[in-house]
Amino acid sequence: AVPGERCPACSGPTTKGFCSGCRAELPRIEDPCVVCGLPKPVAHCPRQRGDWHVAAVRAPFRYAPPLDAYLHKLKFGRARALGRALALAAAPTLAAGVDARSEKDPLLVPVPLSRERLVERGFDQAVEIARALARELTLPVDTAVATRRRPIAPQSLLGARERRANVAGLFGV
Repeated sequence: AVPGERCPACSGPTTKGFCSGCRAELPRIEDPCVVCGLPKPVAHCPRQRGDWHVAAVRAPFRYAPPLDAYLHKLKFGRARALGRALALAAAPTLAAGVDARSEKDPLLVPVPLSRERLVERGFDQAVEIARALARELTLPVDTAVATRRRPIAPQSLLGARERRANVAGLFGV
């Protein structure tokens, strides 16, 4: 808890990121697919494409209001405090996956932001979320494990197919 903390959504008093009312408004995924994390029923599971190299995904929220506005503010509105609030709101869902893990030595690895975006924003939103989540779940975080191989066009300007092509082969470990 942060002394005198205010909810980044409504400015009301809180002890842990979002206040209970704003946290309850987040669009949770109640019954996710255990493989891809999408809400059931999954019409087109990414694993069926054949290029899915992930054992499982845990997505606590749907990209819908008000979450979409919070993410936009975090990325483009310099609302850095939202990183911690979002991490704390996601932690219970993600903790369940960590407790049931079969993997050895879990590690949080944020998706790296381009140098240009980092300079533009002044912080890396994925790192903000990962560090707060790591503290909450007592997991290590490593910001140097994943690398970005080249600059790309902003994803927000592209459709779904173009987004996939834009990031193909972009990240390394």
